[in-house]
Amino acid sequence: MDLTPRWLSEPFDDVRPPLQMQMVATARNISLARRRLRDWLTVDVSSELVEDLVLAVYEAMANAVEHGYADCPHGPVRLQARRSSAHILITVSDDGSWRVPTTDRFRGRGLPLMRLLTEEVHIAAGPAGTVVRLWAEAARTSHEDLAPLRSCPAARRVTSVGPPAAR
Repeated sequence: MDLTPRWLSEPFDDVRPPLQMQMVATARNISLARRRLRDWLTVDVSSELVEDLVLAVYEAMANAVEHGYADCPHGPVRLQARRSSAHILITVSDDGSWRVPTTDRFRGRGLPLMRLLTEEVHIAAGPAGTVVRLWAEAARTSHEDLAPLRSCPAARRVTSVGPPAAR
């Protein structure tokens, strides 16, 4: 059974050059990537959506730093952001491995936060690393536009491939 969302297999017509970065997975580097993403998005995206996407991407990149490379620090993390006339597709990937989930009740909020801040999230994890794809409507101008999605979990499609969500 293929769990790949339709939006990942359809052609994506970029309306401007994508943002592409690769860096060593450190807290300092992902902070720099967050600033570069913010600058890239503010060209033609509402300020509210910029803040939502920057936070969601930061969570994905922080997971790569903290969890993906727990046993082998400072592996690579990649960020790609693409913009079509109607959508924004952001991909965060690493070459790390899943970490055993913690029982700490104050942890584990990154993935739910990413799901709350974007229309759709797709996660593929395996022995070669993890790929997190975040999908957003570029025309969204306020949080009210997401209200129906947030109140009805069945209306949102979240797909994960690989080990249980330990991140």
